[in-house]
Amino acid sequence: CGHIERGRALIERGFELAPASPRHSLARATFASLCGDDDAVIPALEVAETLGHPPDDPAARTLRAAAALQDGRLEDAVSHVVIALPEPLRAVGENMARLTFSAMLGQGDAASASTLVA
Repeated sequence: CGHIERGRALIERGFELAPASPRHSLARATFASLCGDDDAVIPALEVAETLGHPPDDPAARTLRAAAALQDGRLEDAVSHVVIALPEPLRAVGENMARLTFSAMLGQGDAASASTLVA
């Protein structure tokens, strides 16, 4: 995790220099997620959104989904990714996300999830 930690340190320095930049707050949320600092993800994301980062951006949705998965909130994780999909893909995407996330949480059938993405 050395490169990630170095990157995280650079992002923190960038945030210190430009605290009003939503990009730095989004990067802080991303690095917090990558480093397993789950308690820091949503607060950093909320700062980014307060500073103007769109809450429906795919990066924000992905971070919210990952945080929900870390908390074991399957349906929240599914809803965060499905809403970002184009309307015609939502039904299939919801099924695929639910199966995949269930398997990731150890609650579902990994074989079923893998056949969807194969």
